[in-house]
This record gives sequence, structure tokens and C-alpha cells, in this order.
Amino acid sequence: MFEADGLPTSTDNTSTSASLQVLASSANNGSQITVTTANSQSNCVLCLKAGNVKACTGCRSVKYCSRTCQKTDWPVHKLLCCSFKAFATDKKPSPSHVRAILFPRDSRTPCFVWVPANPENLDERDGSEFASDASFGGGSEFQNFNGSPFCAATQKLWFMFDITYPKKKDNLNRAILNLGAPGLGLPWLGPVLGCGTSDVDMRDFRAMVDFFVLHPHNKAILDPHRYFGPAVHGVRLNSESMVKAYDLPELEGVYMTKSMIKKSSRMRLDALSQLFEIPIAWHVTNDFPGAADPYKDGDPNPMSYIVSVSRQIDAIQKIDPDDSRSTKAFGDYGTIFITRLDDKPVYALHVELWHELLQWKSGEIKKACNTANPINALAKIFNKKKTLEYWPGFLMRHRLVQGELDERPSPYEV
Repeated sequence: MFEADGLPTSTDNTSTSASLQVLASSANNGSQITVTTANSQSNCVLCLKAGNVKACTGCRSVKYCSRTCQKTDWPVHKLLCCSFKAFATDKKPSPSHVRAILFPRDSRTPCFVWVPANPENLDERDGSEFASDASFGGGSEFQNFNGSPFCAATQKLWFMFDITYPKKKDNLNRAILNLGAPGLGLPWLGPVLGCGTSDVDMRDFRAMVDFFVLHPHNKAILDPHRYFGPAVHGVRLNSESMVKAYDLPELEGVYMTKSMIKKSSRMRLDALSQLFEIPIAWHVTNDFPGAADPYKDGDPNPMSYIVSVSRQIDAIQKIDPDDSRSTKAFGDYGTIFITRLDDKPVYALHVELWHELLQWKSGEIKKACNTANPINALAKIFNKKKTLEYWPGFLMRHRLVQGELDERPSPYEV
């Protein structure tokens, strides 16, 4: 039995088998998915491993293989654990209703609701029984994005939402935003209803959360423990507005799945890559739908110097002559993501290193930018050998300032 303050205990519970494995075939709306059966009652809802699992005594709807998995899942599980019993099957309004999950627009917490057993007809209803502003004129089938053929879902799931919701920041779904980190997830607008062919349970809720947090159109994820495939470690350079609005650090480690990278507009920082002999790439995005253009309206990025310097040199070298943005300090504004094209990890410490080196030699960079070939002029100042010589002193200063020991390897040792 798992014991911990603030968490339900878990007890042995052998129930009948239910569907566990969901194989995704296409991300398009209306695509078909195949649901095969497996003994979900013998699998941990978090790590999906089979073994000696124990049920949560709060909802008795999910099982965990260890205290560690239960504790890791608790921030999500607690959102609906206590309310699950109030929606027991014997409390249905009628036999034609099934249990579903509503993700409200104006609340940070999802909730269980009863819906007609044929949710495909919800678009013909006004939705007033779910929320005052809810109408469902669109839908999307559940897809498994966790990098594994297995997921926690017990059945075929899909989501209903209003595709006509205006793209404004105030219309962002707060319940879905609360599931992940600010500025990383796909911006869902208005209320969203998660439902299945029968009553959804807490395992289906876990699968729905994974759908939102791991969606390939998301920018990145902070915690990769729910993703079972290969993920690339990068760094998010938060814009000034994001730092102030969400109390975020200027530099933040993130993970990007291969699907997220494929769907993003990743661009090589040619000058920086040549100087430091590392294939460095960047991604720029608006922070929310309906937001002002960060480049026109001036949402500065305090750590953007490494991008703007590289882009200016690229323009002088005519590496990207057709890109009109190269003629200005593009990259100074908005939130920026830094990764490596070889998919090796980039850590916040690496970005700090490059930022410090470039600012330290800003005078030489300005002089080099007045020459026909800035790369050749700067090659003796910025290179792998010089950077490795600089690294120990930089690491020592970082430890003194931060008051902590960071064991991250250098950019050349990852």
C-alpha cells in the first residue's frame, strides 16, 4: 500500500480487462484509429508497465506500479480524483447518458459531465447543459502522441469544440492551459468536451491530458516523463512579456519531440554554427493567438543577442539573401527556442556561454561586420578551441553567482 501526505492510498484491485492500446494512423480530423484490447488493470496508468499494480483508493479507477508513479501523476490526477465517485454509473440522469469530461474556457479545472450517449450529435445542440458559452460545432478524434504504441485510454475518444471561437487571448481554454507550461501548448479556444463511446474514466482522463500536452503542434514540453520516444533537449529564451506575465526565467530548458520539430519552422543560425563549430538552430513563434506581432510591437527578448548577431552576419555574408528579415535585427523580439540540428542537447548554460562570449567581444563583432567577410575576421576569436579554454572560468563564475553546482557538460561534450 502506498502512503503519502495529501495522496489517496492504493490497494490491490483485480478488475476485468479493458482496452489499453491505441494505435494512431493519421492526425487529420475524421481519421480512423484502431482500438485493441489488453489487460489495462495490470498496467500502471503512468508508465504503462505491467506488474504488481495497486489501485488509487480515492477513485479506484487507475492503478500504479509504485509510489513514485503515483506521486508523479498526482498533480494531474488530483484534478478529478475526488469528484469521480459522484459520477458513478448508477447516478446517470438516464440510460442514454454517458460520462464525459468538460475542459471549461473560464476555469482552471476540468469537470465530469453527463452527455447524450451519441456525442456525434452534440453539434446539433446548444450546449447549455455543459456551460453558458459552450457550443460544439467541430471535433477531433483522439490520437496517441506519447511516442509508444500504448496509451492509458480504455476506448476510442474524441474532442468536441467550437471551431468558430475568435482567436483572442481571452478565449484561451484555461483548463487546458493549466495542464502544461505557459506558452508551450497548442492554443485551444473556448470550452472543449472530451468523450468516448461509453463512460470515460480516470484512465481516459490521463490519456486526454497526454493528448493536450504532447500534441505535435505544441511548441515544446517541459517534462518528458510522459513521452516514451526520443526527444531533443533545447532552451526557450522567454520574451519580456512572458517573463513578466508568468514569472518565468529568461532561459528555460525544454524538450521537443521529433513531431514538434518537424512541424516547426526551424532555421539554422549559420554564422553562430560556423564560429562555434556546432550546428545551432532557432525557432520563433508568437506567444498566443491574437497576440500583437512581437517584431512590430516590441516584445523584447533579453537573451536574443546570439540570434540577432548571427542573423546580421548571415545577411552580410549573403547566406540568406532572399530573406528580407535579415536586413534588420530580426530575432530581438518574441520568444525564441534554441536547438541543435544534430539533435544533441542544448542546455541553458550553453546559451549563457554563447551570449557572454558574444557580448564580451561586441566591439570586435561590430568591426568585423564592416568587412566583406565577418566570419573570417571573427574566426580567430570564436572557435571551438577558444570556447573550451573559456569554459572552466565561465563555469566557475556561474557557480559563484548562482550559488549552485551545475554538472552540465560543455557544448562539445554532450
